[in-house]
Parts: sequence; structure tokens; C-alpha cells
Amino acid sequence: MQPPREYKDIQNLTGCLAALSRFISSSPKLLSQPEQRKILQLYLAESEGAVSSVLIHEDERQQKPVYYVSRVLHGTKENYPVIDKFVFTMVVSAHKLKIYFESHPIQVVTDQPMKRVITIPQLSERLTTWAIELIEFDISYVPRTSIKAQALADFVIECTTKNPSSR
Repeated sequence: MQPPREYKDIQNLTGCLAALSRFISSSPKLLSQPEQRKILQLYLAESEGAVSSVLIHEDERQQKPVYYVSRVLHGTKENYPVIDKFVFTMVVSAHKLKIYFESHPIQVVTDQPMKRVITIPQLSERLTTWAIELIEFDISYVPRTSIKAQALADFVIECTTKNPSSR
């Protein structure tokens, strides 16, 4: 789209934005804003070709999504071991959602031994680098017992395939 150059172009753009705002304001809100310093939960999902996460907060015994993060894996990242993919997903989420990671305690809900892998001194160089990046945040790890929000992360991973014809 070309930037508006004439007064008529600006009027046209303003009209389009006004029409679009009628649809946006009436659509239901999918993502929600968490309260300050409230514990947020991060659910992780991985597959052969992509990783994803969903950041959740609980409001009156109901889980509400705050943000979704997804990344397609290319090259050598596709061959990472499963635990490396999970740690990579955490690093990607921490970079993209830094404002949430800095202002809220984060609980990573997973069935993987994340805490043990990140705190072991004989890590690979890659895991050591990622562990150093994650140490600045208030992250705790809890075992996954329920799959309420995990379904969201799994859904995102299924929709982020390398080959669109395989859906």
C-alpha cells in the first residue's frame, strides 16, 4: 500500500479505517490482559517442524490466554532433541513476551524435566547459553496434570505445519 499523497487519499484511508473499526469493536476479545504480578502459566508444545507456546492466566478458576507464540523450525533446529526444542520454545517465548516475563512470575507447565536439564552443569553449549538467558526471569516448573490450556498450544502447533497440504 502506498502512503497517502493527497487529501483525497487521506479521506479514503480514514473511511476505510472507520468501516474496519465497526467490525473490530464488535468482535469478541480472544486474548486477555493479566493483573500485575499475577502468576502466569506457560504451556509448551513441539513437533517435528514447529514449536509453540501459550501464555495463560487464571481468572476466577477459568484459564484465559494472554498470548500465543509459534515458530517454524528450519535447518538444524528441526533435528534438535525434544528437550532442546522445549528449552528453545521457552527462549523464543521469553524474547517475544519479555514484558510479561519481567513483570510476572512464570510457571512452565510441562511433562519434560525442564528444571533438571537447565540447572545441570554439564549441559551442551547451546543449553548453557539458553539457561543463562532464562536465569534473569522468575520461572518455576510444575508438572502438567491437566490439559486445559495444553490443548491450545497443541492446536497452534498443528496449525503451524511446514506443508500446508498435510492439514
